[in-house]
Amino acid sequence: MIKLTEYREQLGFTDTKTSRNFADWLRDARTEHVYTKIDNELAYEPEFVRDVLRDKIRLIESKYPNQYVSVCHYIGIEPKTENHEHVQQTIKTESATITTEQMEIDIETKPDVGTNRIVDEPVPVERMETETKPIRTEPETAETGNHVTESKFRRILTNPETLLWGTFAAIMIFLPFTVLNLYQYISIETTSAAGDWGVFLLCCGIAFVWDFSILLFAINGKQTMSKIGAGVLFVFMASKFDFFARIFNAIGVDGDSVQLMLVITAIVFYSPILIHQYTKLSIKNA
Repeated sequence: MIKLTEYREQLGFTDTKTSRNFADWLRDARTEHVYTKIDNELAYEPEFVRDVLRDKIRLIESKYPNQYVSVCHYIGIEPKTENHEHVQQTIKTESATITTEQMEIDIETKPDVGTNRIVDEPVPVERMETETKPIRTEPETAETGNHVTESKFRRILTNPETLLWGTFAAIMIFLPFTVLNLYQYISIETTSAAGDWGVFLLCCGIAFVWDFSILLFAINGKQTMSKIGAGVLFVFMASKFDFFARIFNAIGVDGDSVQLMLVITAIVFYSPILIHQYTKLSIKNA
């Protein structure tokens, strides 16, 4: 982990505006496992910072030319030479123009030693032409040359927030498979329609917690638990297509019994493991 100020100094995002924009890029793209705090300051993984800068490289090239070369070197790509030379030449030209104008101002306002008065000297024609010539500027958001405008649809699809909502939508779509398995194999006897609905709602609640835990563990860096949850979801989905029953029946084994034991084992095994992991996360983040 490297502190945010060190990234700013290395990449050149040191003034107020660029520093704030750089911090906003990292904040919008970050997840919990890619950053921490060092001396009460945010610190990020270098590879995460490189990924963010790669996504913003076209924006940096057009709006932050002074930082473009250092960013290219940091993420491991070759900067476009013509763009860099153009920026450097522009900076040199502006500096020379400022120096020339300053010298001319000094000459115009130099005092007459004998009379102690200001002598008004004629302004050079070249300077008048320079001052009256309109300066051509381009909008900050315009991209010129051979640059390809980044697709808004691509930006939406690669946005971490879009991926998060897509994962949640997938969980809700596959949730009925978990509910149906729980309701089919749960051994709670009821004597009324209200009792049946109560058991069904209980199965819906358990299924939601189970499937949502896959997303929760993945975001919090618990990859092993997330994989276990995905494996349990696979068992539930496969049983609704008689996946295991068909395989074991084909080899001469009672496939229905094997499938039943696999589903019940997944149900009984996953519940206490899930509670244990939730407890560990709550203690760690307390």
